[in-house]
Amino acid sequence: MRSRSRRGASAIETALLAPVALVLLGGFLEYGWYFLQEMNLNAAVRESGRIAAGTPVADDPTATFKAELEAELTRRGMAHMEHASTSWVSGDAGARLLNIQVSVQFPGLTGLVPVPSAIKKSVTTRLEDQEPL
Repeated sequence: MRSRSRRGASAIETALLAPVALVLLGGFLEYGWYFLQEMNLNAAVRESGRIAAGTPVADDPTATFKAELEAELTRRGMAHMEHASTSWVSGDAGARLLNIQVSVQFPGLTGLVPVPSAIKKSVTTRLEDQEPL
Protein backbone atom coordinates (compact mmCIF):
# COMPACT_ATOMS: atom_id res chain seq x y z
CA MET A 1 0.00 0.00 0.00
CA ARG A 2 2.83 2.37 0.72
CA SER A 3 4.12 2.37 -2.88
CA ARG A 4 0.77 3.57 -4.22
CA SER A 5 0.58 6.54 -1.83
CA ARG A 6 4.22 7.41 -2.61
CA ARG A 7 3.47 7.53 -6.34
CA GLY A 8 0.53 9.83 -5.67
CA ALA A 9 2.67 12.08 -3.47
CA SER A 10 5.34 12.28 -6.18
CA ALA A 11 2.74 13.26 -8.77
CA ILE A 12 1.37 16.00 -6.51
CA GLU A 13 4.87 17.32 -5.74
CA THR A 14 5.70 17.39 -9.45
CA ALA A 15 2.42 19.17 -10.25
CA LEU A 16 3.16 21.82 -7.63
CA LEU A 17 6.83 22.37 -8.47
CA ALA A 18 6.72 22.18 -12.29
CA PRO A 19 5.13 25.65 -12.81
CA VAL A 20 7.66 27.25 -10.45
CA ALA A 21 10.53 25.55 -12.27
CA LEU A 22 9.16 26.65 -15.67
CA VAL A 23 8.82 30.27 -14.54
CA LEU A 24 12.38 30.22 -13.21
CA LEU A 25 13.65 28.72 -16.45
CA GLY A 26 11.71 31.32 -18.45
CA GLY A 27 13.18 34.08 -16.29
CA PHE A 28 16.71 32.80 -16.83
CA LEU A 29 16.15 32.71 -20.59
CA GLU A 30 14.47 36.12 -20.69
CA TYR A 31 17.11 37.94 -18.67
CA GLY A 32 19.95 36.12 -20.44
CA TRP A 33 18.57 37.24 -23.80
CA TYR A 34 18.08 40.79 -22.50
CA PHE A 35 21.67 41.04 -21.23
CA LEU A 36 23.03 39.60 -24.49
CA GLN A 37 21.14 42.22 -26.50
CA GLU A 38 22.31 44.93 -24.09
CA MET A 39 25.95 43.89 -24.58
CA ASN A 40 25.48 43.78 -28.36
CA LEU A 41 24.01 47.30 -28.35
CA ASN A 42 26.79 48.58 -26.10
CA ALA A 43 29.45 47.18 -28.43
CA ALA A 44 27.68 48.50 -31.55
CA VAL A 45 27.36 52.03 -30.12
CA ARG A 46 30.94 52.03 -28.85
CA GLU A 47 32.36 50.83 -32.18
CA SER A 48 30.23 53.23 -34.23
CA GLY A 49 31.18 56.13 -31.95
CA ARG A 50 34.86 55.24 -32.22
CA ILE A 51 34.71 55.30 -36.01
CA ALA A 52 32.68 58.55 -36.04
CA ALA A 53 35.12 60.21 -33.63
CA GLY A 54 37.85 59.87 -36.25
CA THR A 55 35.73 61.59 -38.90
CA PRO A 56 36.65 65.23 -39.59
CA VAL A 57 34.07 67.73 -38.31
CA ALA A 58 33.65 69.07 -41.85
CA ASP A 59 32.61 65.57 -43.02
CA ASP A 60 29.76 65.35 -40.45
CA PRO A 61 30.62 62.75 -37.80
CA THR A 62 26.91 62.42 -36.89
CA ALA A 63 26.07 61.08 -40.36
CA THR A 64 29.05 58.73 -40.15
CA PHE A 65 27.82 57.50 -36.77
CA LYS A 66 24.30 56.76 -38.05
CA ALA A 67 25.63 54.83 -41.06
CA GLU A 68 28.08 52.87 -38.91
CA LEU A 69 25.40 52.13 -36.30
CA GLU A 70 23.10 50.65 -38.95
CA ALA A 71 25.94 48.47 -40.21
CA GLU A 72 26.90 47.35 -36.69
CA LEU A 73 23.30 46.53 -35.72
CA THR A 74 22.91 44.50 -38.91
CA ARG A 75 26.18 42.67 -38.26
CA ARG A 76 25.11 41.86 -34.70
CA GLY A 77 21.66 40.59 -35.73
CA MET A 78 19.73 43.52 -34.25
CA ALA A 79 18.63 45.23 -37.48
CA HIS A 80 15.07 43.90 -37.12
CA MET A 81 14.65 45.63 -33.75
CA GLU A 82 13.06 49.07 -33.83
CA HIS A 83 15.64 51.67 -32.83
CA ALA A 84 16.18 55.41 -32.64
CA SER A 85 19.42 57.35 -32.33
CA THR A 86 20.46 60.94 -31.81
CA SER A 87 23.94 62.32 -32.12
CA TRP A 88 25.30 65.85 -32.00
CA VAL A 89 28.61 67.68 -31.79
CA SER A 90 29.17 70.03 -28.86
CA GLY A 91 32.01 72.09 -27.48
CA ASP A 92 34.46 74.62 -28.85
CA ALA A 93 37.32 74.14 -31.29
CA GLY A 94 39.99 71.96 -29.74
CA ALA A 95 37.55 70.32 -27.34
CA ARG A 96 34.69 69.07 -29.50
CA LEU A 97 32.63 66.14 -28.25
CA LEU A 98 30.39 63.71 -30.09
CA ASN A 99 27.31 62.95 -27.96
CA ILE A 100 25.32 59.83 -28.78
CA GLN A 101 22.02 58.45 -27.48
CA VAL A 102 20.53 55.21 -28.79
CA SER A 103 17.34 53.39 -27.80
CA VAL A 104 16.33 49.92 -29.05
CA GLN A 105 12.90 48.42 -28.40
CA PHE A 106 13.15 45.07 -26.63
CA PRO A 107 10.08 42.87 -27.27
CA GLY A 108 11.10 40.09 -24.88
CA LEU A 109 11.05 36.35 -25.43
CA THR A 110 8.62 34.62 -23.13
CA GLY A 111 6.64 37.30 -21.35
CA LEU A 112 6.80 35.29 -18.13
CA VAL A 113 8.83 37.88 -16.25
CA PRO A 114 8.88 41.67 -16.55
CA VAL A 115 11.84 43.12 -18.44
CA PRO A 116 12.50 46.67 -19.65
CA SER A 117 10.76 47.48 -22.92
CA ALA A 118 13.79 49.34 -24.29
CA ILE A 119 17.57 49.20 -24.05
CA LYS A 120 19.17 52.64 -23.90
CA LYS A 121 22.81 53.67 -24.27
CA SER A 122 24.49 57.07 -24.07
CA VAL A 123 28.09 57.72 -25.07
CA THR A 124 30.19 60.87 -25.23
CA THR A 125 33.53 60.78 -27.00
CA ARG A 126 36.08 63.42 -27.91
CA LEU A 127 36.44 64.07 -31.64
CA GLU A 128 39.92 63.34 -32.91
CA ASP A 129 39.81 65.89 -35.75
CA GLN A 130 40.66 69.18 -34.06
CA GLU A 131 41.72 72.46 -35.63
CA PRO A 132 45.39 73.33 -35.12
CA LEU A 133 46.09 76.01 -32.49
